[in-house]
Amino acid sequence: MIPDSLKQWEHWAARLRTTSLFYPEEFRATANNMSEDMFEELACFYVKATDEKHVDSINAWLREAGGTVPMSDDEKGIRNLFQLFRHVSGVWGRLPFTTNALDSTQLVRPVPDWSILPAEMAFLAESAEECYEFEYVFSDEGRQHIKDVVSPQQLAQLSLVAEGVKRIGYPTIREWWKRIGTHEHIEARMVFNLMGVLAVLELQCW
Repeated sequence: MIPDSLKQWEHWAARLRTTSLFYPEEFRATANNMSEDMFEELACFYVKATDEKHVDSINAWLREAGGTVPMSDDEKGIRNLFQLFRHVSGVWGRLPFTTNALDSTQLVRPVPDWSILPAEMAFLAESAEECYEFEYVFSDEGRQHIKDVVSPQQLAQLSLVAEGVKRIGYPTIREWWKRIGTHEHIEARMVFNLMGVLAVLELQCW
């Protein structure tokens, strides 16, 4: 249950129906279909939430009541509202959203729900979650860090994962994460990151 201090977030999540948003194009459509009046109202709320540091209250609530699998509608509605802010920034290109003052990366990391992963890709889930601690960085330092910290046991497991990737085809996996969105879904980000780790370890089979 959402605490009274976050009722405004509950209101906006219901008004914009953010709980039902899933694919990137759905977020973009909601941003595109927003009237000027609604944009102004949402902008006022955005500024208020930023000034009053609502993120701190949201994270406190998420630590206490969040993290369920599947994600509760309350948590999903608020998290998706943060995602919608990013799309509003991209579609409208106007303040205050272009400041990115309220960004989903500021929130407690969501617990992945691997039920959204197609059955033939289920073998990716465990390694994707484990490898997310590396948070693959596209730099020489980031790549070297991964090589330094991956254990022989992890390397053996990732070799098996790479064979699975070869079996079903890397393009199929890439199409999945692009379709659901790496910004919108932690599961897609984790799988994308896993592919980067495999490449760094020279285990890519595609």
